[in-house]
Amino acid sequence: MVDKYEDPFVRIASMIGGDEYLKVARSLLKAEDATDEEIASSTGLRINMVRKVLYDLFGKSLITGIRVKDERKGWFVYRWRTRREEVEHFIENQKRKLKKDYNKD
Repeated sequence: MVDKYEDPFVRIASMIGGDEYLKVARSLLKAEDATDEEIASSTGLRINMVRKVLYDLFGKSLITGIRVKDERKGWFVYRWRTRREEVEHFIENQKRKLKKDYNKD
């Protein structure tokens, strides 16, 4: 459950996708530059669900990912971070889309 004092990034994520998005957003705020595996571990969500949420938030420009080589495993992983400064822009874009759709009718 989201309360009115929650960070705007978390509130928007929750509105976009519900409980899973809420958990991922809260985890991202707590651990900047977290991997999908770290987020899955901290939220209790399955890795494929975490990735689905991350890719969706990334597609909406609400988070960003940087690719780094995991020295232990030897392969590349993404470290995810919020783009909280984009929340207002995202909201304004959604308002514009709704207004445009409403005026079509």
